[in-house]
Amino acid sequence: GMIDAVCAHVLALLEAAEASREPMTMVMVLPGWLDSRGWQQVNASRLLRRRLLVAAADHGFVDGAQHMRRYSYRQSPYDTALFFLQTGAAEVTTAVSDAVVADIEASLAACTPSEETLKRVPQRELVERGAKQRRRKRTRQQGA
Repeated sequence: GMIDAVCAHVLALLEAAEASREPMTMVMVLPGWLDSRGWQQVNASRLLRRRLLVAAADHGFVDGAQHMRRYSYRQSPYDTALFFLQTGAAEVTTAVSDAVVADIEASLAACTPSEETLKRVPQRELVERGAKQRRRKRTRQQGA
């Protein structure tokens, strides 16, 4: 799928930069679908410096259709993984620190809608949490 192709492309760019000793840093934000090929490839990369896995309940996001919605922040339906990948040259000059990872985690948590807000969000705008929704989507795609 699309995520697998993007992961393969990003890893190829990083490997090319590593081979030419060029600094390159990429941060990939992926759903926490541990069984996907792209997720596994990125997680196994020799250029992976840090990984942050955030539970769905511990973060939210700003909806792309925020201009059409009363409430901009949405609950996340899935766990989210952030992969910090760097060539050796990039790691030497700009290593990913504990403080940077903590700031990112705090920012994701700040987007989590409160229970009170979720009670006011129209049902049609709420997201379904968990793998059940993904399994149904995957089943439809396989049958197509």
